[in-house]
Amino acid sequence: MKKPVWLRYVLVPQFTDEEQDLHDWAKYVSLFPNVERVDILPFHQMGIHKWEQMGQDYKLADIQPPSNSDILKAENIFKSYGLPI
Repeated sequence: MKKPVWLRYVLVPQFTDEEQDLHDWAKYVSLFPNVERVDILPFHQMGIHKWEQMGQDYKLADIQPPSNSDILKAENIFKSYGLPI
C-alpha cells in the first residue's frame, strides 16, 4: 500500500527523548517511502486539570516540557535519516 503517511512523535523528557531511541525510531521509519511528514509534538502540562477533575493521579506532573534545544536535537536526528520535518 502506497498511501501517504504523516507521523507524530510525542517528545516526553525522561520517556521518549533518549538519543538512541530517537535514532532507532528514525532509522525504522525511514524505511517506509510513503512517509510524507513527521511532526514532533513536545510534551506539555495543559491537560493536568482534566486528571485532577477525574480524581486521578497524574504521573507526569513533575515532568517539564522539552527545551527548544531538545526539540531541535530530535528534529536534527530525524532529518539525518531523510525524514521530512
